[in-house]
Amino acid sequence: MNMNDNKRIVAIYTRVSTTDQAREGHSLEEQERRLRARCISNDYQIYKVYTDAGISGKSADNRPAYQQMLKDMKKKKFDLIMAFKMDRISRSIIDFEEFFNEIKKYNCGIEFLCENIDTTGAAGMMFARILGIFAQFERELIQERTLVGVESAVNKGHFGGRPPLGYKNKLDKDGKHKLKEWEIEENGAKIVREIFELCSQGKTYFQISTILKEKYPKVVSYIRTNKKTNEKEIVYRSWTDGSLSVILNNRTYTGNYEYRKSVKDKETILLYDKVPQIISEELFEECQDIIRRNARNYYRSKLYLFMQKIVCPNCGRILGCNGTKKPNGTEYRYYKCFNCGDYVREEYVEEALIDKLCDYFELYNVLGDESVIVDKELAEEFNKCKLNHKIRFKMDENIINKKIASDFDRNELDFKKIWDIASYETKAKFIYEYVDVITLDKIKRKKNNICEIKLANIKIKKNKVNKLFELSEDNLIDNIISNGSRSFSIANFKRESDALEYINLLEKKYNILREDCILDDYEGFCFEPSFFKEINIRPTRAVEKGKSIFLYLKEN
Repeated sequence: MNMNDNKRIVAIYTRVSTTDQAREGHSLEEQERRLRARCISNDYQIYKVYTDAGISGKSADNRPAYQQMLKDMKKKKFDLIMAFKMDRISRSIIDFEEFFNEIKKYNCGIEFLCENIDTTGAAGMMFARILGIFAQFERELIQERTLVGVESAVNKGHFGGRPPLGYKNKLDKDGKHKLKEWEIEENGAKIVREIFELCSQGKTYFQISTILKEKYPKVVSYIRTNKKTNEKEIVYRSWTDGSLSVILNNRTYTGNYEYRKSVKDKETILLYDKVPQIISEELFEECQDIIRRNARNYYRSKLYLFMQKIVCPNCGRILGCNGTKKPNGTEYRYYKCFNCGDYVREEYVEEALIDKLCDYFELYNVLGDESVIVDKELAEEFNKCKLNHKIRFKMDENIINKKIASDFDRNELDFKKIWDIASYETKAKFIYEYVDVITLDKIKRKKNNICEIKLANIKIKKNKVNKLFELSEDNLIDNIISNGSRSFSIANFKRESDALEYINLLEKKYNILREDCILDDYEGFCFEPSFFKEINIRPTRAVEKGKSIFLYLKEN
């Protein structure tokens, strides 16, 4: 293009954000129409129209058409830029200054349709800078008003945009129009709960992604319109590290909304109970802790029972994992503090914790099998019951089976044997799911080698403890009194009919004896080896008397 002709060669720049268009009505078409008319009036030759649609004037970096215009200017393809207003170029005073320096460097002019400014002189440049300051002030004012408006809406439980997985927009009374309030979408919520549970079990993003791709290959993310065919298209959710990270870091699933979380230089505001809860806060925090711990650990080909669990007794750091293999093929796993140099072999920790691990391991097996009833006839009886007795029955079954196996004279804890025969993978999975941290309280050292552990303690994960409380409050789990072969359970019922219903279930499988007495008024009770359950009936009405029922196994 000949730049030596007298006729000026013009680049037209148009930009609009959705906010600008709604407020002022200056559409892209309107800007271009009026700028073309000015070019015809001034006898300018139009080189090209550069358009950034729906992009904010906050920064020039994220505007592709603007950046291309500057590149073409440097190649001398035009000698004048025309824009509708100064704020179309930018609403940032820093970007303004850089823009004016660039056009001056390459001897390019600038004209604005709404502001008659000659930027070739010092006075014109000063006036342009003043207008630029007002443009930035207006942008910040718009942003502030928008944030206040959004905060007001969020406080009322009204949200814009697509709801995250597990939620959907409520419908109006007619069921035709979507509201800005969210409610739980159960199919998606089920997947969200599964993702958090998998994370709490120590699964990595890659492992979770692999499971989800196999189980849920076609979960609808959203529906879009194809611009070429104008037909509706389904976009399915992709289970990538990024999409999983968004889900696992979204506190909204706890029922609490994080407002301004993604707004730079603004403090995040936590708004409580604004959406229905899908997962507990304890599970969310547990997963955040696991994600942080995993970020500090590289990939390991070996499995360790107590990975990320043992606290250094000296400095409080979580011990790292190490392993060694002797020439004879024997493998040793141990845990080492990279601050203090202290290390301990895995078998020493396991020996010190065996009794406590077995108690929790028994519960882990019971809760894991809570819905499995092998006997068909017995399963039908369970379905007839008003209360859910499955966990209660499984726990009593464990107590009874121990007594039968030992002929009522058992001194050794059965679950030590079960622990010994359990696979290494099962043990590691159980410890990762249930154990939060392990502290070594009383130890014996040889230099940095912890060669003996006299006392160690386990802290169970908070969400697992809360689950037990919930089961207890819902009367789905009983108290276990563990005393070797004389272990028994204690159940409490409000109605005698519920207690008799459960006793009937036990009688379907076992030969039992029962002994009734007035509640809290029995002195002849003794802990016989065949005794396995105490049932207390505590009526809510004062006119009804309480009752205790003691259950024993019949000896064959």
